[in-house]
Amino acid sequence: MAIYSTLTGRLTEDAKVHSTEKAKFMTFTVATNDSKGDSIFVECIRFYNEIPKNFDSFKKRAIVSLSGEPSVSIYQPEGETKPKASIQINVKMVEILQKAKDATTNDPTAA
Repeated sequence: MAIYSTLTGRLTEDAKVHSTEKAKFMTFTVATNDSKGDSIFVECIRFYNEIPKNFDSFKKRAIVSLSGEPSVSIYQPEGETKPKASIQINVKMVEILQKAKDATTNDPTAA
C-alpha cells in the first residue's frame, strides 16, 4: 500500500535534468508552509521516459502543485546535537500553477 501526499509550493531553484543508462529524471525543491506558517523544504524527483516539453517552465519561483509518494530521512548534522529530518517526494503528478515571471508576491517562502 502506498501513501500519497499532495502539496503546493514555490520552486526554490530551476529544476535539473539527470540521465542514466536506466532512467531520465528531473529534480527540484519546493518550499511550502506548515500550519504554523513555518517554511518546509521538500526535495522532489520525477522520473520520465522523456523529459516533459514544458520543462523550461520549471524555473525558480514558479508555483507548482504536485502529488506523489513521500519519504523521510533522519540525519545528524555535523556539530549539532539534535537530529534533523529531510522530506522527499517521488512525484507522480506535477502541474505548473504559475510561471516564475508571473510569480511575484510577498510570500516568505519565495526563495
